[in-house]
Amino acid sequence: MGKLFGQVAIVVGAWLAIMSAIVCWGDILALAVDEAIAVCVIIVGIAAASKPSKTLFSLLMVAGVLLVLWGIAGRFIGAHVDIANEILIGGILVVLGMFAPMFLVECKQATFYNRQGNELAQCKKVSTKDDDLTAKVVLLGSMPETIFVRPVELVKTLYLIEPEVVTNVFKILRKGYKEAIASEKK
Repeated sequence: MGKLFGQVAIVVGAWLAIMSAIVCWGDILALAVDEAIAVCVIIVGIAAASKPSKTLFSLLMVAGVLLVLWGIAGRFIGAHVDIANEILIGGILVVLGMFAPMFLVECKQATFYNRQGNELAQCKKVSTKDDDLTAKVVLLGSMPETIFVRPVELVKTLYLIEPEVVTNVFKILRKGYKEAIASEKK
C-alpha cells in the first residue's frame, strides 16, 4: 500500500511541475520555486514507491507545507503564483504525508473473534480475481477456505454499514493502527 502512495506522490509532483510551467511561465522566481519543490516531490515519490518509509512521507508533508506557504507568501511578494494550485497540491501532500504511514505496518494475518473472544477466522490475504474480491482465510482454526465477494455483494455490504460506523471509522482506524504498531514492536 505504501508503494501506491509513493506513486501518487510522483503523479502529484508531475502535476505541480506541469502546472507551474504553464501558469508561472513569465515569472522566473515562481517557476524556480515550484519546479524545485516538484522535483523534490518526484524524487521522494520514486524513493517511496520503491521502499516506503515514514521518513519519506514526512518529507512529502514538509514539501506540502512549504508549497502552501509559498503559495500564500508568493502573492504578497508579487510573484505570479497560482495560489489555488499551490494550496491544493500542498494540501494533498500534507494529507498524503499524514495518512500514508498508517499503511506501512507489516501484517501477516488478521484475526476475527466472536463476543467471547474465541477465534472465528484468520485472514491471510485479500486480493482480487477477475472482478471479485478474494480473501484467503482459515475458518475456526482448521478449515482453509477462499472467500469470494462478488461486486454486487460488495455494494450490498456498503448499504449495510450504519451511519455511526462512518462517523467513527477514523477513530477505529487510528486505534487499530496504534495496536498494530505495538504488536509489530513485540
